[in-house]
Amino acid sequence: MDAEGNALTRVGAALTRNWGTKLIAFFLTSVVFVVTRGEVQRSFTVPLEPVADPNRVLLTDLPETVEVSVHGPWANVNRLDAEALGAIPFDLTDARPGPMVLDPAAVVMPPGVVLEELDYDAVDLRFDAIVERLVPVLVELEGKVGRDYELRPTALEPEALMVRGARSRFEGLGELDAGKVDISGLTGRLERELDVPAPGPGLRFVGAEVGEGSSVRLIVEATPTRGELALEVAVEELLLSAIDDAEGLPRTERLTIRGPRAALRRIAALEAPLVAQVGLEGQPRRRSDARTVTLTFGWSAGVSEADREILSYEPEVVRLRISSAGVETETPKGAEEDAEAGSEPGLAPGGD
Repeated sequence: MDAEGNALTRVGAALTRNWGTKLIAFFLTSVVFVVTRGEVQRSFTVPLEPVADPNRVLLTDLPETVEVSVHGPWANVNRLDAEALGAIPFDLTDARPGPMVLDPAAVVMPPGVVLEELDYDAVDLRFDAIVERLVPVLVELEGKVGRDYELRPTALEPEALMVRGARSRFEGLGELDAGKVDISGLTGRLERELDVPAPGPGLRFVGAEVGEGSSVRLIVEATPTRGELALEVAVEELLLSAIDDAEGLPRTERLTIRGPRAALRRIAALEAPLVAQVGLEGQPRRRSDARTVTLTFGWSAGVSEADREILSYEPEVVRLRISSAGVETETPKGAEEDAEAGSEPGLAPGGD
């Protein structure tokens, strides 16, 4: 036991003798080991960051990540991580159709570290040209305008919108749908702002962000439907009051009233919307001489001022030449032809 105790004592003394020198030697040895250690290789997964081409659209799906292999001194490589490498940019402006090739120069390596290899999924690049086209906007009108009204041509402002995107994306895009508008019972002017949804994947409105819609202004107008009404006005008694000895006098004169159908219906419901006044031109020397009688027509008291402003009638004046040979009408030819054209169906006096 004494011998073993002495041996341990001697070993402990040897270890503690000149301990400062021994500690410095250990530190220097460790530094030399780290510095002179051989090169190592490591791999990192980093994101691929494509840079879009403003004049082309990429039709191929790119890999999201790239495997980056590096080598260098153990100390340098050991301190490296994927975040320090950052994303690898891929400029599509300079890319050519065909196999994707990443430029190693796009990967920035820290000092003392060398890029060994880029490993990524094989991709065949395919592009489509970007174009801009005017696409018409479609609005569907539902319902019917008010009775006795007709729909004027519909206006859209603008009628078409400029769309930008890949040429192939325009296939099947013939129009842009702005929805439906109910015009039931419309009797005037309707203006409305309509939303137009985004045109679809790979397309956008010029001046708008991807997925952002646009709008158009719809103008719809319903105006009164115009028509005409044939009306027989009694004149025989008036003529006899002016020329009591004449024979073969006309019993009525046919007039044509024109205007909105709604007003014509109100006129047709009146018993005598037009009345006549008679006048004798000159005084014949003998009873056998020809005489000229003027019939002047006007609205009766039953016709409102509003209807008088929107309705017209012709002829306003009829001249009759009465002689022993009979009665001759001197109404202007144009007025006679209009009167002979007849009334529009469904607008006869007393119709609904």
